[in-house]
Amino acid sequence: MGAAGIRTVRPLPGHRNAAALEFIRRLPPQEPSARPGRQAEPAAPGGIVSVSRRFLQQLGSAALLTLAVSWSALGLSAEGAGARADVPVDLELVLALDASGSIDGEEFKQQIAGLASAFRDPRVLTAIEAAGEDGIAISVVQWAGAYSQTVAIDWQLVRDPSSAEVFAQRLDGLARLFVEPRTSIAAAIDFARRQLRDNGFAGQRQVVDISGDGRHNQGVPPSVERDRAVAEGVTINGLAILDQDPTLEDHYRGSVIGGSGAFVIGIGSFADFAEAIVRKLVREISGSPIARRAGPLDWAEPAHRSRGPDKVLPRQWAMPFSL
Repeated sequence: MGAAGIRTVRPLPGHRNAAALEFIRRLPPQEPSARPGRQAEPAAPGGIVSVSRRFLQQLGSAALLTLAVSWSALGLSAEGAGARADVPVDLELVLALDASGSIDGEEFKQQIAGLASAFRDPRVLTAIEAAGEDGIAISVVQWAGAYSQTVAIDWQLVRDPSSAEVFAQRLDGLARLFVEPRTSIAAAIDFARRQLRDNGFAGQRQVVDISGDGRHNQGVPPSVERDRAVAEGVTINGLAILDQDPTLEDHYRGSVIGGSGAFVIGIGSFADFAEAIVRKLVREISGSPIARRAGPLDWAEPAHRSRGPDKVLPRQWAMPFSL
């Protein structure tokens, strides 16, 4: 160490000086130890034993370059080791459940019970296993008004029946976290989109699954957040419960869903939720289409889209995938 803690490095011969010197500079400084009874050098971050800077300076530049390349290839750095890359998965899926005041206690329980049952259904388990050994990453959020969204179940990797059962058990009896009269689908989309960032997973596809029984009535239009999510490569699908509003499916189709292969399912009541969510999950996990029926046109994005976060895509119309 030089004066005032400044690192000094003895120049080394050879044209590879730059790489070797840079490697030494990145090593953490070490305080001098008394010669008598000298203690072992401390472990560097990540459990890697520190190397004497004096010893490194005495090595040839070629040897230093080899060591530096090896260090880099292992994904290590002098500032800190052990940083992990995102886990690759086939799908990152956010299940966004409506907990607004339009849903009573019994209806909310039907949503939770239906979702837990779905992750024990052979059709869903088959789709999960077909997704490959990488599996899928799933999170559950609850939402209501513009200021009421929260993570109910954090991200979990599901790749086989045993991990699906663990996820189903987390769903069993999941508590309701909101009761308020307002419904902000836009805020739900925005919150779900943010959960896909820095979550520890790298999915080939990212999907937000919005379910609810009421129209958006608070905050910016849901199409604003829909378009923002689509511009980031996120697909938004919908499950509209039509017991209070028979036209809700059209609202979801026109203002909520979007992205590659987006679709909406309309059901008559919460009694139909369990079967509908199974069919919806099978399609989202497998990425394959399910039975179509005639109806108004869906919103979908172009096949070759820009993934820029600030670009809103033009509309492109496609036939619907609702049930």
